[in-house]
Amino acid sequence: MSIVFPMALFASVACTATALFLARRRISRKPRFGCLLAILASPYIFGALFYGWLTFFVWLGDSKGADLSYEEAKGRMGISLPTSASQIDFSKHYHHSCSVDFSIDEQGFLDWCESENWIANPIVEEVVVDPVRPSSDGERPEILITKGYSAITVPIDGDFGGTVTYDKESQRAFYRFHSF
Repeated sequence: MSIVFPMALFASVACTATALFLARRRISRKPRFGCLLAILASPYIFGALFYGWLTFFVWLGDSKGADLSYEEAKGRMGISLPTSASQIDFSKHYHHSCSVDFSIDEQGFLDWCESENWIANPIVEEVVVDPVRPSSDGERPEILITKGYSAITVPIDGDFGGTVTYDKESQRAFYRFHSF
């Protein structure tokens, strides 16, 4: 998958450069030839550009990880997590949304929220979260949290932010971030 993006980018740049070179070159003095060449080259140019961008988004695409340490996860997600996080599960979609579940003690969670300037409020009513990792039978049962903390993350640079929830019973945090 890592070679697909550079190949598609090279193909789209090469096709565009070739078509522009041929369109600007004066092979004939007749204006109809240049117009005909532009008409014939347009689908080729736009097709190559479309394929290049489509390949870029596939390359950019989904990224998932399960049961990672802090060191393994920090370079793959692009978001800040507390250093005391462990057993990290994440799912990232096109760099626009990210779901992260991880184990952390209560004080570590509260310190992390404070360092991010999030206000962690105790859960008064029950909160439902969807875990990143499915259970052993492949289902994704919702988790009902009645004891813990919840915070709305602060939007940065126009992003929409997200939510972070902590379950005291399982000592796991559930972080959901969206930028679209």
